[in-house]
Amino acid sequence: MVSRRLLVALALASIASACATRRYVAVVPAAGDEVIARLRVRRVPPPEPEPLADLTCDGPGPDAVAVVDVALGQSHACVVLADGTARCWGSGNSGALGDGSRANTATPTRVEGVSGLRAITTGRAHSCALDQRGRVWCWGDSGYRQLGRPIEGTSTSRAGEVDGLRDVVRLDAGSDHTCAVTRRGEVYCWGRNHDGQLGDGARDRYERPVLVPRLRASAVAAGHTSSCAVTRDAAVACWGGINGSRTPQIVAGLPAAAVEVVVGRGSACARLVDGAVHCWGDGSHGQLGPHARGYAEHPVWVEGLPPARAIVAWGTHVCATDVGGGVWCWGSDAPFDPESASPRHRALLGVAEQAAIGDDAACARMAAGGLCCWGDNSDGILGAVFRAFDRPANFSEVPVPMAW
Repeated sequence: MVSRRLLVALALASIASACATRRYVAVVPAAGDEVIARLRVRRVPPPEPEPLADLTCDGPGPDAVAVVDVALGQSHACVVLADGTARCWGSGNSGALGDGSRANTATPTRVEGVSGLRAITTGRAHSCALDQRGRVWCWGDSGYRQLGRPIEGTSTSRAGEVDGLRDVVRLDAGSDHTCAVTRRGEVYCWGRNHDGQLGDGARDRYERPVLVPRLRASAVAAGHTSSCAVTRDAAVACWGGINGSRTPQIVAGLPAAAVEVVVGRGSACARLVDGAVHCWGDGSHGQLGPHARGYAEHPVWVEGLPPARAIVAWGTHVCATDVGGGVWCWGSDAPFDPESASPRHRALLGVAEQAAIGDDAACARMAAGGLCCWGDNSDGILGAVFRAFDRPANFSEVPVPMAW
């Protein structure tokens, strides 16, 4: 008869057999009919995870053609390649991908009907590109006339030229409006105008570009309900929801000449000639940097940021690339989060030339010509396949290279 002690020992051995990778069981005879089972389990460590260093972003663009410009919208992304073509991916419901369909795709697809491009910009659900001849082409949602030309219906997946616009050198799309700067420094805007973001003194939407009066600029930026420009004398002028003005008003308080301006949701930032970044407007989500809470009427210096080479904003987020190719971001979806106000360095990227932000994702254009993205992937903005994953994930905190 086997004792209860032996039965317990055998049960322990059975459990260990199901849980451990390698096991050693020693059975030792004892006096009488008892057998004592002594169990020794050695755990084998799990396989080492792939080193994070292997996830650093680098490499060429699609077909070894470098990416020269990138932009993210609410749920889609677009790039211009060195061969002058454009590719878009993500949500195609409004035709914002420009491929002639309304399908969603996580694999970048070529924009049809345009070539010789040099820059691209994306709004909430529309896209516009600038070609080498200074012409502007737009496609996607036109519910607020943001494509700059009459179309049938409220959206189109076919690129078309913006009416009456020539010699454009700078271009930027806001949520539902778009602005451009010509070679002569004239600023034209079109699309939604409910907060005066077109700058013509009215609140009417326009499907053709309208001139922003009494303004000569070298750069322009469009945001959610606001627009700003760097003037020819290196000041910054803004109009729309950010200051309640329907015409451009000079921003006071910048300590040096401005070279770039970006606009988000209720806030704006300027990059100065010395690389410093100053922000103003709504700072409830940390988008003004660590020294501002709530609303700041005058520009506030963003501390903790090295000299910036370029800046970009969308919604309540801001990113900058520094002179060494690093990417820094601040701001948050959550209000009054103190940690989000301090610029955070995006590790594992390598040398970046440009950053782009959308609603819930961001991308960096790398010096080698490729693209790396991170954040939400529910619309496929991170791509169909990325290294170290067997299939697309819904979110990646780690920047991952775009699979073309």
